[in-house]
Amino acid sequence: MRKNVSTVSFSGGLLGVALESTILGSFATGPVTADEVFFSGGPGPQGGMLAASGMADRRYSRSSGSSTSDYRFPAFAIGGFIGDAFACIIEQSYSTGDVQGGDETGGFASYIANNTIIRESFSTSSVGGARDVGGFVGYADSGEIFDSYHRGDVEGVENVGGFIGTGGIVTITHSYSTGAVTGDSEFNGFVGFNEERRDDELMIENSFWDINTSGIGEPGDDNFGAIGKTTEDMQNPALFTDIWDIRTDDNIPVGYPMLTWELNTNSPLWTFGTGDPPAIPLSGWSTWVTLLLMSIVAVRIALRKLSKL
Repeated sequence: MRKNVSTVSFSGGLLGVALESTILGSFATGPVTADEVFFSGGPGPQGGMLAASGMADRRYSRSSGSSTSDYRFPAFAIGGFIGDAFACIIEQSYSTGDVQGGDETGGFASYIANNTIIRESFSTSSVGGARDVGGFVGYADSGEIFDSYHRGDVEGVENVGGFIGTGGIVTITHSYSTGAVTGDSEFNGFVGFNEERRDDELMIENSFWDINTSGIGEPGDDNFGAIGKTTEDMQNPALFTDIWDIRTDDNIPVGYPMLTWELNTNSPLWTFGTGDPPAIPLSGWSTWVTLLLMSIVAVRIALRKLSKL
């Protein structure tokens, strides 16, 4: 299903706002964007598939499309998969479309609270916003995130993070981010900003960000518990073997860890490719250059043989 939604705030590729909902095996692939223009009806929760979900159990739903908004004030709470999630459980879900919003913008979710739990999910969305901008979640007020990742660039103004923009009472384990992160103030590789009154309540364990691709940090830097690693380390199974539920697979090219359910199986939670990198096909001018070089080598060999006669 492809559905375009015109909206401003509380918006997501699949859901605008979810309350006490369980969401399993779902995804959103279209872009989600928000602008500052006029809308006569005032703000309200709107999503690519469902406007609001209360006390619901949604399984194996899908949405692909785009969301654009029309208000004369900055849009906020924009997420690639879901806008705001309150007391929800979200598992094995993902988003891939680019996300553009204002405050509280995230590649997967804009805002999570009331002990929302996200497990085994990911986003590859490029994310742009203003304040509280995160690759995976824009503003994580309270909840838990397990075994998840974000791979995409993140750009904002303030409180910008490769995985979380602003963190509150949140536990994050076995997760990572890799995208470039840019901002004006309070921006970092994994979490941009932690609310000052909650310094002891943002708990991050066994989680990492790529310092090379993010452009932030040195090897071993600590960002509220997440550790900065080089691309070489992030693509080496030795980093994860003893601390993550992970296997290796020689049939998958070397790269970052992927969730095993992406391969249509569920055990263990993660899979790490250890196979050869895919061959790069020749095309266009590179093919002609290669053929020319091969021809030059062949001519030189032939001339050597003739000189020996």
